[in-house]
Order: sequence, then C-alpha cells, then structure tokens
Amino acid sequence: MIKIISALSFVGFTFLSIGQTYNSINPKTKHIIDSTYNSLLEKNKVIGTSIAIVHNNEIVYATGYGFQNQSKNIKADENTVYRIGSCTKSFTALSVMQLQEKEKLNINLPIQNYIPNLKMHSRFTDKNNIIIKNVLTHTSGLPGDLMNGFFCDNPPNIDWLISQMNYCTMTAPAGYQHSYSNIGYSLLGKLVENTSKLTYENYLMNNVFKPLGMTSTFVNATPENSVKLSKGYIDGKEIDEVLIRDKAAGLIQSSAVDMGKYLKMYLNNGMGENGQVLTAKSIKEMEANAIANLILTKSTEWGYGLYADSINVATETDTLFTRIIGHGGDTWAFHADFKFIPELNVGVVVLTNTDKGTKMVSASNLLKLYLKTETKTTIKYKKATYKNSSLTESLPKVSELYGRYQLGSMDMIVDNPKKIKLNQKGLKIILKPKNDSLRYTAKVKLLGFIPFKIKHQEFKFVKYADEIYFKVITTKHGDESYVSKKSEVKSISSTWKNTFGDYEVLGDNFECKDCKFVNFEGVTLNISDNNDILTIKMKGKSKDTHTTVKFNEISDTLAVSLGIGRGAGETLRILEDGHIFYNGFEFSKVKEK
Repeated sequence: MIKIISALSFVGFTFLSIGQTYNSINPKTKHIIDSTYNSLLEKNKVIGTSIAIVHNNEIVYATGYGFQNQSKNIKADENTVYRIGSCTKSFTALSVMQLQEKEKLNINLPIQNYIPNLKMHSRFTDKNNIIIKNVLTHTSGLPGDLMNGFFCDNPPNIDWLISQMNYCTMTAPAGYQHSYSNIGYSLLGKLVENTSKLTYENYLMNNVFKPLGMTSTFVNATPENSVKLSKGYIDGKEIDEVLIRDKAAGLIQSSAVDMGKYLKMYLNNGMGENGQVLTAKSIKEMEANAIANLILTKSTEWGYGLYADSINVATETDTLFTRIIGHGGDTWAFHADFKFIPELNVGVVVLTNTDKGTKMVSASNLLKLYLKTETKTTIKYKKATYKNSSLTESLPKVSELYGRYQLGSMDMIVDNPKKIKLNQKGLKIILKPKNDSLRYTAKVKLLGFIPFKIKHQEFKFVKYADEIYFKVITTKHGDESYVSKKSEVKSISSTWKNTFGDYEVLGDNFECKDCKFVNFEGVTLNISDNNDILTIKMKGKSKDTHTTVKFNEISDTLAVSLGIGRGAGETLRILEDGHIFYNGFEFSKVKEK
C-alpha cells in the first residue's frame, strides 16, 4: 500500500541541520536526541522533521533533520514551517478565552447568541442550546465532520457550512459523551470573527502570533510567508497538500521555534515575548479537565483545545503525580504534536512532513527522552478514572445482551452470548466470554482462515442508565472506552422504503480533482434495506469515500446513523423536493430507464 523508499536515497547527506541557534543542553543529551531522531527518520522513511525543547522558560534545543524540500536539497531546520493540523484547535480555544476576558463573549452561553444564522435542530431536551464551553471540550453533541468541501480545491466559507449544518440534527445530548468535532471548532472560528470584528487570520496575527513573537506562523500561505514552508510527502512522493475548509480546526502552519514560543506562554502563565497574552487564571481553566462528569466517562482528560494524561514523574529524590498536557495534529502528509508539564516547566514539539511521520511524531517520547538524559527524570503513565456521580455501571443479565449493536460499519448481532461473530472486510472476529463472565476475548481470522491475535484488548458488556453498552478494555493501561450500545431499531416505514434506489449528486459539490484521498468527485448514493436496517452506500472517486452507513428512523423525513461516538448520530434527511441530504451533499434519485 505505501511504497518504501530505498535506503540508498538517504546515503550521502547529514540529517542534522547546520548552524543551530538554540543549543544549550548537555552535549551527551544532544548526541542521544540527534542519534535517536536520525535513526527514526531513516527507519520510518520520513523526509523531514523538526523539534524544539523548552525548559525553564527558554528554548534550550531546536533543530531539524532530513529535508524541507528533498528535490531542491533544502535541509529541514528549526525554522522550517509545517502544517500543524489539529494543534490549531488550541490556538482557537486560546482566542475564545481572550475574547471572554475582554467581555466580548461568555463561554457558558449558547454559541447561537453570537452566530444567529446557526439554527441546528436538536431531537433532545436541551432547547437547541449549543453551549460554547461544550464546543471547546467536544461534548456539545455536534457532528464530527461534514465531508462536502472538507478537503477541496476551493473550500466553501463558514457561512456555507452553517447553512448545511442547519439541515443536521445534534448527534447526542450535551454532556453525554466526548466526540471529537472539527465543525465545532470551525464554529468557534466564526465566533472569534463575529465577536472581534476581524477575520480569523487577522485576529490570530494581531492577538496571538505577534504578541508571542511567532514570526513564521500563519493560517493562509502566501508567496511572502511560504519561503520556509515544507513540502509534503506521501508514499515517498512530493505533494502539494490541498486546503481544508475548517481552518479554525486545522489550518495553522508553524515552525518548531515558533511552537517553542507558544509552549513558553503556557509554561509562563500566559506571558509572551511581547506581553501578557492570557491571564494565568484562564490558562489554568484551559488546562483543567472539563469532562469528568460526562454520562459516558473517559479516562483521558480534556480541557479547551488541550488534552492531558495522568503521569508519575520520578526524580532521584522524589515522585510527583501530575499531568502531561498538549494536542496533536494530522493532515494527510503532515503530523505534529506538542506536550508540556507545567510543574516541571518543560515542554516539547515535534513536526514532520511525511505520511509515515505518525510513527515518530510523539512529543511524549521526546519529552521522556530529554528528561531522562538531561535531568535523570522518568515519566510513567497512570490510569485516571472518572465516574458520573449520579450514574453507576452494573452487570447486565445475560438475557439482556441479545440484540443489535453497531461498531462503526460493523453490525454486531448478539444471538448467542457465548459466541459472538463479527465480519468486516475479510476479517472474521469471534468473541468468547472469559471465565464464564461478561468479559470477552477476541479471536481473529484474516480472509476467514489465517489466525492472528489482538494484543492488549478485551471487551465487556455493562448496564448504564438502563441501557446496555459494549466497551473495549486496553489491558496494558486499564483504559475502558464505550464503543457501542444496544440499538432498538425501528422497522423501515413505507416513506423511507420509497427512497430506495440510486442517487446522483446535485448542486454545490466542492471537488478536489487531484486529491488522492477523500475525493468525492462524481459521488453517488444508494439507499436500501440491509438486514431490516435502513442503509446507505456512498461512493466517490477515492476508495476512502466508499462507505456503508446504517440508520434508524426518527421521523418520516429524518434518520440518524446508529452507534455512539464520532460518526454516529449523523443526519440523513428527505428534503421538501424529495432530494436526499447527507454529509453536506444533496442527491437526486436516478430515473429508471
């Protein structure tokens, strides 16, 4: 699937950039870090990577490895600019908190108060209020994505996105679950614009980038600011990555040095190179765990544009229980990650320009390496558990397990609790109870006959708020996540049966004709009955747009996708003219010849 670049292509050049400005660490530490990243670069066939380390309010080390532009033999260095993907969300959250301090908004109020053209429907009892704080923490119940125009040659503006969101319904009640939402952060970008009276780009430039001294950071690339912008690489080939529509969710571009300055701001209670950017109180609020009391709890902590894990920090003389905070970001080619530990006044950033950069982008790994070699400090992750105070899990009766569960595109029918079968794209999965309990282990066969193991994972059923849930357990860390719940699927009505058939796309289809991924050019839709469930099949030009989604009827014009979490609760709607709305696309039925 992914072509391997010949190791010979790496012979004949030095990975490390020359002429480092930031280099005040121990030479032994420097040697270990450089050796590690040179090795990772070659092992994973990554073209270019840059890093920065901040300690005690200074950038103590910053450098680059490999190439910013391989065809032109331009080396990567500490000032090479990369797309930072969803790390952008932390900047958007910071902007929202600045505007709250200026009394331009209140994060405890509905976002519709500031975006009056947003009129999304909710099928729950929360009065359609989309509270800004919940959007910041991905707990509002907004859909995760709306695919039409997300990656394309000419992205539509935010007002077009809002017009499409108004056809959608909320996917879950507020405070029910943590479900990552790009369009939620796109709305926060619009909130910044409406309350500041500036474009999102100009607001960040005037109120974040300049005060922090981030001279190589921007949203929109121009010939003037893109001199140091890295090329992207996929399958070993150079690409020009297309834009994304939801810029406040993932379009910022920055360098390791600039991201180091950004980290310094968090570690210095909101103080930037050119003055206070945010008060210490607001910084602490951004970093604090805001999702401990969800209905479906989560072990990872989430604040505003930041997430955190609990860790033990062990020095030669003491042990500290604390948190490691940050955010990652991924586009097709670029990958970024930053992490910091406030109590130790230390943070790091890793930026890469290659699809395989996911294998070496972990800021946590760099932070561990630096602390271990420079300060003889070790980090170990600790499981954090939270339970909603008003609800308690219980063990369901075996008779309550029978029924249908949706796991992504997999339809799991439990008709024999002692042997549960699942099939997905050539995988045959059998779940069997462990020691006659409701905790299960999995046996998997590839192509139906090649066995292999699923390591560090078990499964269990629980009863919670009178509903049966299916959870995955990571045995290595003890983390548990809700992945599905028992669905009460309605029979397909005659109204929806009349929609069965093939559809072609109409109207605004924002194409990306040269996109290798998420290319919806010529997208089609089919609606059918699949095992008594309303089912759609959608196909665009690239294989990753070929999806099968199952729905439950809410009304004669509204159906929502089954399951829980990101991608569940999505809207399928019959419009007044009989056309079908799904994921920002409008489809008309193909007439029979």
